[in-house]
Amino acid sequence: GLQSSPDKMFIFVGVITLLLQCAVSLGYFIGCAVPTPEMAVALVPVFLVPFLLTGGLLINKDRLDPYFIWLEKISFISYAYEALIINEFS
Repeated sequence: GLQSSPDKMFIFVGVITLLLQCAVSLGYFIGCAVPTPEMAVALVPVFLVPFLLTGGLLINKDRLDPYFIWLEKISFISYAYEALIINEFS
């Protein structure tokens, strides 16, 4: 069902690669900020779940409460999802 042109595929792979790099960077940041690996593993969902919820796939951006708008603006998942949607449907 996805578009089969090579330029769309390369943009898709590029966006997914950048999303992966952002997620790895967040993991490195949390891993360096806490003293133990166990604490890092416990702390990752605290950062990642709000980014997933405000990314646009699970909750519509237009229905977010006003006090969650800032979280949507810093969510790297939101920007990647929007870039993939624009790539596919434009």
